[in-house]
Amino acid sequence: MNKLYPINRQGTIVFQMQSGKARQKEDDFAILMNRTYILIRMSFPNTYRHRLRKFYRGFYRQERKIAIMMGRAHLIIGTGVTLSVMGMSGIPVTLPAVAVAMVSSLLPDIDEPNSLLVRKVIPSGFLRLLQLMMIGAAIFVVFFGKEHAPWNFALAGLIGVVSYLPSRTLRHIVMFLIGLGLISFGQAFSPWNIIAGSVLIVASLVTHRGFTHTIYAAAGWTGLLYFASQGKASAESLWFAGGVSYSIHLLADALTNRGIRPLPPFPWRIKLKVMSTGSKWGRMVENICILLTLVLVWYVFMAG
Repeated sequence: MNKLYPINRQGTIVFQMQSGKARQKEDDFAILMNRTYILIRMSFPNTYRHRLRKFYRGFYRQERKIAIMMGRAHLIIGTGVTLSVMGMSGIPVTLPAVAVAMVSSLLPDIDEPNSLLVRKVIPSGFLRLLQLMMIGAAIFVVFFGKEHAPWNFALAGLIGVVSYLPSRTLRHIVMFLIGLGLISFGQAFSPWNIIAGSVLIVASLVTHRGFTHTIYAAAGWTGLLYFASQGKASAESLWFAGGVSYSIHLLADALTNRGIRPLPPFPWRIKLKVMSTGSKWGRMVENICILLTLVLVWYVFMAG
């Protein structure tokens, strides 16, 4: 039979003749995959495929870079301003309050898989290891689950599909499973396991700058911290730091061209259009705000 091979540089298909015996033994699945590969090569020339790959890689690399830069700005501004407000209000600045303020300054962006907080909690290296483990599990199911055929092939195919999902989607799945595990098996850390698990599950299901960028989410996070910290020595510091830091993040996002919708389903959107995320002017505004935050912290805790 005619065994098909990839297209050469001139765009023509290369054939190689086989004997009649080889024709009978040829795997139908291999033929189908080979022809599919040739159709793809014929439909998308090398130049366009290369440009397409280059565009998407550059786009997602730039997106990750912007998300990390914005995360650092939110972290410094949200934490610095919150601690300064606490110092001026006479509320004790404790180590747990500082930790809560830092987490809360990044928490609204937990629905963005490339955000600084999510990438620190679920790093890219962990996702690569997880993908390799799933591929190994799929191979194991195929070869050692033959007595359950054809279900072993179906399960292996499902595992293989999940392992090749984009990093964004894979992070959402991991966040959902971690949240479910914390709620189900984290009673030793109650009530913090319920708080963290609920946040992860909600964040894995909503769109970016959706529910987590609303007044409802800010009030809900503040309420969770308030009830969870009752009976502790630094109760007031915890919920106050969390609520203020979370709200500062929302105010900062309201300065961008995209803005936020604070009260869905109402269509109202707060967007002051002071800056555009990722632009030169936007980076300049971020640096100015960071500098003013550092001056405020110095004034409250050093000069005062």
